[in-house]
Amino acid sequence: MMDSLDDIGMSGSAVKLTIGINSGEVVAGVIGQRMPRYCLFGDSVNLASRTLKHGKKGRINLAQSAYKLLQTGYNQDRTFSFESYGEVIMKNVNQPVKIWLLERKAEPMPKTFSRVCEIV
Repeated sequence: MMDSLDDIGMSGSAVKLTIGINSGEVVAGVIGQRMPRYCLFGDSVNLASRTLKHGKKGRINLAQSAYKLLQTGYNQDRTFSFESYGEVIMKNVNQPVKIWLLERKAEPMPKTFSRVCEIV
C-alpha cells in the first residue's frame, strides 16, 4: 500500500500516509440508529492512535507489542525491515512506549524470471 502512494497525487502534490499499529484486546460494536457506525474501543485502539500521532509521518509505526508479534513464528516475514524510532512518552501510559518503523525490503528479481527475459 505504501509503495503505491507514489502513483497517487492530488493537485500535483504527493499523498503521504501515516499508519499506527498496535495489538491487543478491543471491544467492537455498531453504534447509532439513524446513522449506524462500526466502532472499536479499548486501550489497544488508543495506543495505536497515539503511536500514529507520535510516530514518524509518512511511515508505518508499530507499538512494541505489534513489533514482538511480527518477530515470532507464523507472523515473521523476511521482507519486513524494522527500524527503531525510539521511546515516546504518551498520555495515560505509565512508561515510555518504544515505536518501530516498518517497511518492506525491495525484493530482488527471481533468477528464473531474469533468465526468461534474457532468452526472449
